Amino acid sequence: QNELGLIKECLRIDPTNALAIARKSVFEIISEGDEVSEITKAKSILDISQAAESSPEDNEIKWYKAIIITWKFNTFL
Repeated sequence: QNELGLIKECLRIDPTNALAIARKSVFEIISEGDEVSEITKAKSILDISQAAESSPEDNEIKWYKAIIITWKFNTFL
């Protein structure tokens, strides 16, 4: 929970920080555990897409995007 708080503070200071946006998308899914709401799912996918679009060469963002895409695929099986 502390990690997510720090990420949100970073986004409060700089709402365009692509890496913070990507990290937030992953941490929000993690913080909800096994019962991730539809709103969180949609927001996380939107956020990671936005982060990847604004920083297409950032390998850490690519990694977070792969995590979310894999998670999304596995939750719909």
